[in-house]
Amino acid sequence: VFRNQVEVTVPFAVANVDKDSNYLIRGVAATVDAPGVHWTTPYTANGGQQVNSGSPFSFVSLAMPLEVFNKIHNAPANIHLSLATEHLKQQPPTIWKATLRPFSVPGHGLCSFPSAESAESTPAVLCRYPLKVPEISFVSAPVAASSCNASPAHSVEGATTIGGQHTTLDFDPVVTIPLSFRTRDPNPQHRYVLCPGTPLSFTDARSQGNARLEVEEKQLVLDAFAARIPVATGPAGEDRGSVPPPQ
Repeated sequence: VFRNQVEVTVPFAVANVDKDSNYLIRGVAATVDAPGVHWTTPYTANGGQQVNSGSPFSFVSLAMPLEVFNKIHNAPANIHLSLATEHLKQQPPTIWKATLRPFSVPGHGLCSFPSAESAESTPAVLCRYPLKVPEISFVSAPVAASSCNASPAHSVEGATTIGGQHTTLDFDPVVTIPLSFRTRDPNPQHRYVLCPGTPLSFTDARSQGNARLEVEEKQLVLDAFAARIPVATGPAGEDRGSVPPPQ
């Protein structure tokens, strides 16, 4: 419980997304109906998640008042999500090569591997762009487990998003963005690296304007989706408050 709010993470799926479309979630409004409770929220920023045909599953986080959560956490609830999104249309991919020397990427960018001296502090490839953040691109590449000395057979597919909306005011004429890849490996301790000579697939996405997605969740028991942390105690042993484990 933080400031008398409980964070509830609601998963959902959107069916029949066009294979060339991608929806970036910018905000969400929610309505929750359960026995004796009707709770609504205004639109709040909820960026970072995306929905497309290859990954139709996503989630949004809602800050729910503790008194509301306590009333309905074990009761089946109907949830209506209204998602404010940016609709992007993917273009045909282009292939660029990550060379040991600085290499070009779409958007007038120049990327380079870290030097031997900076590899520990900055392990990711850094891409530099003149004056502004580039248009959004989806980047995929095979990445090596642990180090580039590993067998190529042990490489896995990595993906990342680069560019897009940028709200930070910055007077530096060079914008620097790390090229950090994610994999489907659920273990956060496992490390994957991009190696010199690797082909990079860039898929540009052109904005088609804003779109609203409506999602209906029926008979969802929210208790299982609340964020949980160990109970903290004060000097006298009093409970500082937390959501109890699910029953």
